[in-house]
Amino acid sequence: MITFGRFGPTKDKEKDKGFFLESLNSLFNEITNVCDPEALEKYLSEKEIISPLKKTLEKEKNYSCHSIYGLCLSSFLQSMGLSYYTLTKKEKDEIAQMDFTYDNWKKKSSELFENFIERSKEICPPEVWFCFDDICFIIYVQIIRQSEFKTNNFLVFIRDYFILNKNTEFLKEYRDEKKFKEIQRKVFDIYPIIREKYGSMWYKFINYFGGDSDYNYEISRNLLNNYYNKNNNIEDDEKINLKDKYD
Repeated sequence: MITFGRFGPTKDKEKDKGFFLESLNSLFNEITNVCDPEALEKYLSEKEIISPLKKTLEKEKNYSCHSIYGLCLSSFLQSMGLSYYTLTKKEKDEIAQMDFTYDNWKKKSSELFENFIERSKEICPPEVWFCFDDICFIIYVQIIRQSEFKTNNFLVFIRDYFILNKNTEFLKEYRDEKKFKEIQRKVFDIYPIIREKYGSMWYKFINYFGGDSDYNYEISRNLLNNYYNKNNNIEDDEKINLKDKYD
């Protein structure tokens, strides 16, 4: 993954630039092949790619996620931990007019992460904004879940990433484990509260009728039962199932 030195183990700028050039060549060859199916793949320098790539992108008017160009750009952005599918039209237009240099993308990728976080804060309650301090959580939502935050999914994303540590294997190489553990402890404390306060009807539905329920997982089930029992002063031999009580 291209990290621009902001996270993960890639501290060597030249090595990071190498990853960028590989991804840039893949993008250029994919788009060139779209324009000319018989074109041979080449491995070019950043300087050789910038101008023809920009001209090609500027000519294209359809940057939808399902267009050929959208699919090509999606793979390129994914190498930086970003999703083309979550970009606004304005962001897509700006990208199409960019010179695709390492330095330009270092700046633009940071901007796109910040924009995504700001849009996410409009959806998620302030109580959970601290989760955004882990950049790998943002990457998880965009790349693994291929989604953005919505009122009916942010609790599931928080649970799966911080509580269940679900499908996060490839991120562990880049994640700051100390920061992750700090945030995870906070999530353990607050999750039952925000679940009760912000759980949508859809979220209650899946927990009652099955599906991807909190009660399917021992760690989240115990977390919720312990919270309920503690706050209702129920003795061990009088404990009731939180699922029945809550739903």
